[in-house]
Amino acid sequence: AGGCDGFNCQEVVGLGEACGPQSTICSPLLACNGLQLCENPGGVNVSCGSDGDCEEGLYCDPNLLECLFRLGDGGACPTGGCAFGFACAYPTGVSPDGGAAPTCQPMFPDGPCVGGFCLEGEGCLDGGCVAQPGLGGACADGGVPCLAGACVSGQCQELGEGQACQNDQACQTGLCGGTGTQPVCAGACVSL
Repeated sequence: AGGCDGFNCQEVVGLGEACGPQSTICSPLLACNGLQLCENPGGVNVSCGSDGDCEEGLYCDPNLLECLFRLGDGGACPTGGCAFGFACAYPTGVSPDGGAAPTCQPMFPDGPCVGGFCLEGEGCLDGGCVAQPGLGGACADGGVPCLAGACVSGQCQELGEGQACQNDQACQTGLCGGTGTQPVCAGACVSL
């Protein structure tokens, strides 16, 4: 009946109600503001604490703590958020030592990696974007990570409860964690 705050199931509350970590979360399309009250996400120049406090298409500038438009091609982005399909990187052939600032640069399907990033569903391998293999697809250690699951014996497979994992996407339950030195896939109702 509740929602996940990223770690635990919490009660979901509505507009104007108290919210906060480890207590309650706001219902979808609402954001928990700095006063720990659920409110509608903010528009341009509205104060914020994280990207989730802003309307879709905006990001929370970490210096100004205001919602601003995501940046397009060539937008200066040392602290800003690039629009979908763009990544923050130094232009090709420009050295960070030369005093240049990174800018939002377009990413293309099967194109070159932009600052080590690729479009969703692709991974960066040897400077180029390559489609990530899905469940049952062929994979290799050190290659592009599986879209879901983990690379086991050359094939992308979802890991079961108790198996060692590196991220949530590798597990059938979507939960990788634990208190030991090696994270493991946890059951759907187990606290991490």
